Amino acid sequence: MACFWHWHRSGGMNFKLSAEAKGMTKFASGLTKIRSMTVDTNVISDLVSLAAVYGPLLERGETIPAHRQPHYEQCVLSKLAVFIMLDFDVERIGLKAVYRELLEKPPLHIIYRNIFPAEAKITREAKNLAEKYSKKFSIASGDAAIVALCSTNSVDVLLTWNREHLLKTIALEEIERINRESGVQTPEILSPAAFRDRLMLTGKKLSLSPRPVLPVYRVGFSPSRRAP
Repeated sequence: MACFWHWHRSGGMNFKLSAEAKGMTKFASGLTKIRSMTVDTNVISDLVSLAAVYGPLLERGETIPAHRQPHYEQCVLSKLAVFIMLDFDVERIGLKAVYRELLEKPPLHIIYRNIFPAEAKITREAKNLAEKYSKKFSIASGDAAIVALCSTNSVDVLLTWNREHLLKTIALEEIERINRESGVQTPEILSPAAFRDRLMLTGKKLSLSPRPVLPVYRVGFSPSRRAP
């Protein structure tokens, strides 16, 4: 645990925009403000992998093996997403379903509690919404519960890597339709990679563009180094 937070302090991102990017935010349209976020189990797992597995390799000056490179890049994107939540004015809402999964992988559940001090409320409305998802299209009960909790607790963004079926257009359209009929908002369900590609700053607030933006306009990009 101490190692993780030391790594956080020493490896924080430099969230700055170029003059061109700052100018563009004044004229940006169609952006969705991000007020609250949450993440799936695998995003938290990536933080520990980056610190415990890849950190020592890089400190010794070794190269990441080719077969591990995709996972390493995934971990970097997860780190970027979590640090953005920590460094900007975004409400971080925890999900009990995710916490329960992390209980089997200590100390991940402790890290999760520290990052997400608030917890989504489990209500009858959320349970009914999850049941509607399950009746209308093929979705695992755990996934239905997570999306329903995000929807009824007004979570703006849910980041996940391994719930590919939730990221498919058909599933997203069904979720949005059911939510609209139920009078609740639909969270943006994104991978950390898609989140990075669509993220912008409007003033000092985070926003999502409806489509990917050029790297120079992304949060965390610096012309003096490669974008994460």
